[in-house]
Amino acid sequence: MTDVFLGLGSNVGDRENQLKEAIRLLDEQSGIKVVKVSSFYETEPVGYVDQPDFLNLCVEIQTELSPKAVLER
Repeated sequence: MTDVFLGLGSNVGDRENQLKEAIRLLDEQSGIKVVKVSSFYETEPVGYVDQPDFLNLCVEIQTELSPKAVLER
C-alpha cells in the first residue's frame, strides 16, 4: 500500500462538517483507508481575498490505487 497525503479545505457553509463528511466519504471508498487526520487550520484566502476564510486539514490515506484513480474518486 502507498501512503498518500491529501489537503482538504472549505470556505463555504458549515466548513467543519463538510470536511468531516469528505473524510467519511473517502474512508468508505473501496481501495482507500484513512490512516490519520490533522487538526483543523483556519487560513485567510490568497489571491482573490474577498471571500470567507478557509478551514483546512490534511488526511493521510493508504491505497493501492493509482494517483489518477485516487483523484477520480
